[in-house]
Amino acid sequence: MITPANFLTNNYLASLRRYILNKTIIDHILIIDGGVFHGISVDNAIYVLNRSEEKNEEFPIIHVQPQNQELISLSKILISVPEALS
Repeated sequence: MITPANFLTNNYLASLRRYILNKTIIDHILIIDGGVFHGISVDNAIYVLNRSEEKNEEFPIIHVQPQNQELISLSKILISVPEALS
């Protein structure tokens, strides 16, 4: 799933993010600086999810930047899923 990166922080989307945490296993989230679509300058996030009622305890968010048709990794952090959601 690919969305604008503000999906991660928009207050109006909190219930959708909670639903995703409760109904899927998040393999990882990739945040791409500068976007992925030519001529559109919004940061994007790519979510790799597995459909499952099981919960994962943590998942990585990887921050990357496009460079010469490649994605260069800038940082990686592990996000712990709160026990209330797992």
